[in-house]
Amino acid sequence: MSSVSPTGPHPKRVAVTGGTGFLGRHLIAALVDAGFDVRALARSAPPPGQAMSAHVRWITGSLEQSAALEALVDGSDLVLHLAGLVKARRASDFMVTNRDGTARLLAAIVKKAPQARIIHVSSLAARHPHLSPYAASKQAAEQLLLEGPATALRRLILRPPGIYGPGDVEILKLIRTARGGFLPAPIAVDHRVSLIYAPDLAAFLCALAKQVSGESANLGDAAFWSGSIWEIDDQACGADGRGGYDYRDLAAILSALLRRRVRAVPVPKGLLSLIGGAGDAFSKLSGQPLIISRGKMRELAHGDWVARPLPPALADLMPRPRDFKAGLAETLAWLKRGD
Repeated sequence: MSSVSPTGPHPKRVAVTGGTGFLGRHLIAALVDAGFDVRALARSAPPPGQAMSAHVRWITGSLEQSAALEALVDGSDLVLHLAGLVKARRASDFMVTNRDGTARLLAAIVKKAPQARIIHVSSLAARHPHLSPYAASKQAAEQLLLEGPATALRRLILRPPGIYGPGDVEILKLIRTARGGFLPAPIAVDHRVSLIYAPDLAAFLCALAKQVSGESANLGDAAFWSGSIWEIDDQACGADGRGGYDYRDLAAILSALLRRRVRAVPVPKGLLSLIGGAGDAFSKLSGQPLIISRGKMRELAHGDWVARPLPPALADLMPRPRDFKAGLAETLAWLKRGD
């Protein structure tokens, strides 16, 4: 159980952006189960399973529409900002959505819900904005919470690493490749990454939502809600006892769960660049955004994507996170069920 307890009732009205996305679906389910009154933004009709809840009010609109954002946050106690672009046809699209959309959301909060607390779910990529247009846009969005009118708001920033779990279509590509007997390791097999299982991250955000009206463990103090930045992962260590996983760790876990040998195979920098260039060319010709790009390949080639540990008061809100082996086993079971 968490060692943190609120001194008052937790907020009941929560506004969520990105509620129809992969993480958002897990989060809204957790918030509803916890008794929150949820408002969520959707470009069009939400998935049928989400639309059924009487505790979720869907606001039609996007981060480009100020009126929809004002309706979303009006009277909210907490705003959870998950929405963002992870793949784009043009590099400039990342800034338009991730930075400028966040600016509109903050303006709506200042106007309609200045009393609300804000949890901005960013990305570990924001550590290194020079690597990709995506990373640059995530850091630019974070910067908006640290300057200008937003400084009058109570806000914090979370940087998760790679998120996976049931509902993640991207993990299918990893599994298909691993079934072929190998796991591509950008540059070197000892490069390290952090991961987090989506239901665990959703549970953490929900637990944090319950605590935001409390004053214990520094969760209510001014410094904590003045744009503090925290990184979060599954708190696991690789076989060598260091944080996160290297690609040999990941290959060993895939081998065990897929019941076939999977080897981590280094991919040279030149080949990564060619793959990224091909992805950019395809997006330009087809008009379809691809997550594979030169920027994404530069991100993958970076040698250290391990999250820094959370302070105990925050880490205790997620007391039993699944490591990659447990989380992947549940994800494989989801795939087998065909949900």
